[in-house]
Amino acid sequence: MAKSYTVEAGIQRFLDHLRVERGLSANTLAAYGTDLGRFSRELIRRRGKGVRLQQVREADVLAHLKHLVKAGMAISSQGRHLTGLRCLFRHLLQQELISVDPTEMIELPKGGKSLPCYLSIEEVDLLALAAFGSRAIPSTRAFGFASATTAPGFRPTSAAESR
Repeated sequence: MAKSYTVEAGIQRFLDHLRVERGLSANTLAAYGTDLGRFSRELIRRRGKGVRLQQVREADVLAHLKHLVKAGMAISSQGRHLTGLRCLFRHLLQQELISVDPTEMIELPKGGKSLPCYLSIEEVDLLALAAFGSRAIPSTRAFGFASATTAPGFRPTSAAESR
């Protein structure tokens, strides 16, 4: 195992690597720096200054993610933080500055899936009226029903349940 670094020094080495060897833009480096700096500050708040890279555990990363949730951070931003931490610890592992990646077993946060929006019968009628005039209203509904029921994958039971 190579030299022992504090978390702050390890983050700075990683940011230097991203700037020099990977040529990332200033904005990308700033984003990584902000996210990783937030992790470092949270770690210091919880465990005190001077925590070494080898001392960071999965529990520290999970505590940080929990802190982000309590702060009201969006799921996508929580995922970005975890991705930044994964990149950091994978780099440190490749450089043999740590022997275990504390992010290895942590899954990205998943967001709920939203239901699609749909048009009411009245809205469909208004669209048909605007597109085809008064002659379209009865035939548009019939056409829509015929199209839906003959489409591949149509399940009549699903249509009946959705009423």
